[in-house]
Amino acid sequence: MANIASLLVLLKELKLASFAKYWEGLAQEALDEQWIPPTYLAALCEQEAAERH
Repeated sequence: MANIASLLVLLKELKLASFAKYWEGLAQEALDEQWIPPTYLAALCEQEAAERH
């Protein structure tokens, strides 16, 4: 099982800079808005794609 302590290392290794930058803020928004996990993941992916292009 993944652990949050290793998350930033994994994101760097996978070259997911935007995930690393935004995951905490979006996680709080997801909790506040009661998003389902795929919605949270989609928001992170959208941010990553937007910053790459």
